Amino acid sequence: MFDGIVGQERVCSYLTKLCAEQSVSHAYLLVGPAHVGKATIARRFAAALLSHTGVLTAHPDYCEISVLEGDTTIAIESVRALVAFMAEKPFIASRKVAYVHHAEALQPLAADALLKTLEEPAGERVIVLTATHHEVLPATIRSRCQVIECGLVSDETMAAFLAHTYATVDETTRNALVRAASGRPGEAVRLLQDKEQWTKRTDFEQTVTALLHERPGARMRWLQTVFGSLRDTEAKRAQAETVMGALERALHGQCHEGTGRGIAHDAQKQLADTRHALAHNVSPQLVIENLFIHIYH
Repeated sequence: MFDGIVGQERVCSYLTKLCAEQSVSHAYLLVGPAHVGKATIARRFAAALLSHTGVLTAHPDYCEISVLEGDTTIAIESVRALVAFMAEKPFIASRKVAYVHHAEALQPLAADALLKTLEEPAGERVIVLTATHHEVLPATIRSRCQVIECGLVSDETMAAFLAHTYATVDETTRNALVRAASGRPGEAVRLLQDKEQWTKRTDFEQTVTALLHERPGARMRWLQTVFGSLRDTEAKRAQAETVMGALERALHGQCHEGTGRGIAHDAQKQLADTRHALAHNVSPQLVIENLFIHIYH
């Protein structure tokens, strides 16, 4: 059911038990960092709920929605289609299952439209959502779901996974991947397949790490170059996520090396506050500037 999932044994064991005991709730929210396996787990869980072993998207009782290509949010039209789908009786399975990928991208009206379906009692309908940060979802959505945390994978597990799956890759490269991926198996695979992207990201993260030791003025000048050419709010939001991701990986590395763990912990709290501000539509550039003024200062 969950073969090949790396480092999420607790979550996989729990979901397997739910299926075996037929004690399934009406809604689940899998939350955790990007590239730790949430989407794969969600789809495998959906397939198990439908007793399906073939191509999941071809199943008549399965529906999946996400951000459409070219968009940055999940539109209300997509949610309305999901709601209509879930209102129908199952065709061949004992239930209907829907999956909302990147639920944090739901437009406010789309989230409201989803609420009624989330309030349905358990039985013939199950909805699975995944999100990177549950705090960016409306409380009304979170309260109607069983929240399941998918955490970062340990460096030891990451190293074992890479050694087993990519045995032909030299050990030095694998160790560098472990550090670069920061507990995200999917990110390790992505970087291994795109060396140019890996180099660009490494350079960017080294710059961000160095800025942590600079005065606020130097940090502000760098942020002006990062955000200065961007006019679209969503582009600035995406850039803010890139900067915060680099900071998170830098902090992960410091904790792993045992340097400044207390300071790194405080910085993680500041990052969480920053994400909360972004979720409430505060200007992305202002939020990042505020973070860079106060972090490690």
